[in-house]
Amino acid sequence: MPSIAPAPPSSTAVQLGTLGMFILDTFSFLDPVTAEPQGDRGLGIQLGGGGLYFCIGARTALDPAAIQMIIDTGTDFHPDIRAALERFDRTAPGHSPMVLAAGREGRPPSMWHFRQRDGQTTRAVNVYRGEHRGFEYLTPKVRLEVRDLVLASPTTPPTLPRWIHMICTPQRARDIIQHIDANLAAATAADLAQTKSLGPRLVYEPIPDSCVPENLDDCLGLLDRLAVFSPNHEEAAALLGLSEAWQTISTTDRSAEVQVEWIKRNLAHGFVERCRAAGVAGNLPLICIRSGKLGCVIGSDAVGFQHVPAYHTADVEPSHPASSTRVVDVTGAGNAFLGGLTASLVVAAAAADDARPLRAGQKQEARHLHREAAIHGAVAASLVIEQLGLPSFDVVKEPAAAARATGQQAVETWNGATIHSRIEHLRQRVAEQGAA
Repeated sequence: MPSIAPAPPSSTAVQLGTLGMFILDTFSFLDPVTAEPQGDRGLGIQLGGGGLYFCIGARTALDPAAIQMIIDTGTDFHPDIRAALERFDRTAPGHSPMVLAAGREGRPPSMWHFRQRDGQTTRAVNVYRGEHRGFEYLTPKVRLEVRDLVLASPTTPPTLPRWIHMICTPQRARDIIQHIDANLAAATAADLAQTKSLGPRLVYEPIPDSCVPENLDDCLGLLDRLAVFSPNHEEAAALLGLSEAWQTISTTDRSAEVQVEWIKRNLAHGFVERCRAAGVAGNLPLICIRSGKLGCVIGSDAVGFQHVPAYHTADVEPSHPASSTRVVDVTGAGNAFLGGLTASLVVAAAAADDARPLRAGQKQEARHLHREAAIHGAVAASLVIEQLGLPSFDVVKEPAAAARATGQQAVETWNGATIHSRIEHLRQRVAEQGAA
């Protein structure tokens, strides 16, 4: 494998890559009582995988050339699938202040790195029986490794992405970190302390099956190496041994405010307290507890935690774009949220040219950074839950008057709206929530 060089802040290097997978999802519904098969309810095959939805979320804030996802294509990878993905490679230059001006010399502006594999593309079946959901792979899965990101690098010498997303067990996350350290140390003749500062910033979401109390210590042992740690509220409760307590809170007649406060006090602060009790040294990462329709709780031990609501709400008229009546399918929402959140942090880090922007600066500046990242994550998630599958995406020519006013000849639209309009709407709601 080629040696790894640390990526400079401004280069043709990929800014954000994922080790998550691309999956062709199929569906099976069973009768809740008899378990008799009821077919797939017309869902057919949907494009899926945590890595895919993470990158779609990131695309709302980053130029496609700044993102990297490796997709292993099998004999069943129809050209229509590739076309559906490549539409997200289209750009409207300067469409948003959130776009990172990544260098593109010698690299086509695509966020996808397609590779041919033997046999079929990775497939899985999602089995639904009442409220219970099962998941099973139908084909052997091709696990992505650090070396795959290196081999897909557009630079010479090869570089890792400046930020890397991991969605796996704590044990595999540890192995990934060790592999990055070993290769960077060999490439730079650096010791471990230098390697930590030279290496990519790591974003970690644990897979649901690994979120059991027995894995808590392994999870805590990762935190001082992460930039972002983001389980959802059920995963966080399971890791901390609080699933029954959360079940009681969420199923009794408790208000959303009470539930959010419980998540903040017992889950977000709970991880910090367990880290300190376990003697975890060093700085802890940004912690974001993604909580579905409740929004998220985000922050760190250094600056505290705050709540940011979800984009969709029942508190507006059904005709409003943010009405919860527009929610169709929440598959991939959490992954897309984390992609949008991370991409916002990537942009902020590039603007500040700061090696560790999440752990520097004044308290209020850091809280603002966290809040903006969560708002962008919520907007990214909103786009993937308004339909089955991926959101619509287009580059639309601006009317002459608007083009003269903004200096932009075209804008990117998602589900018929601009990212900026949704962000502004949610910023206003968050400001009103803070003033209440």
